[in-house]
Amino acid sequence: MKYILELEPEPCARPRWGNGHVYDTQQLLKSVMALTIAKQHGDRKPFTGALAIYIKFYLTPPPGKKNKLRLGKPMIYKPDIDNLEKLLLDALTRSRIIKDDCIICELHSKKVYDPKGRTVFEIVELLDQNAETDENKKDSIKQNTTKK
Repeated sequence: MKYILELEPEPCARPRWGNGHVYDTQQLLKSVMALTIAKQHGDRKPFTGALAIYIKFYLTPPPGKKNKLRLGKPMIYKPDIDNLEKLLLDALTRSRIIKDDCIICELHSKKVYDPKGRTVFEIVELLDQNAETDENKKDSIKQNTTKK
């Protein structure tokens, strides 16, 4: 399923320490992202099996004539792609469409310049090739009992 976050992508910030406790400066942003994702997901069931996620981060280039030439091209400057991914994965978990980001087995990301900052991603359920179907289990049990 494809999702679009019409927000300028931001990297995940490190936790901050103050007033005797640790706090997350991006709680509000994560909540807004999570609500947007949950709304797009609708009444569908949450994902529970192995997942692949394909992400494309569109970042607005800094102002300047030279930077306009970079539109559509891969972005080789900060923010780091792993920090962009982490914020999105935190929002996905918070949206409760996935139980935990540990079920993500494949992650494909790209960051490019675009006049309109946004994040587009697709979640694909992977078939577990090692898992046996109920029919295969019944057949193997039947074969094992007839061999005795």
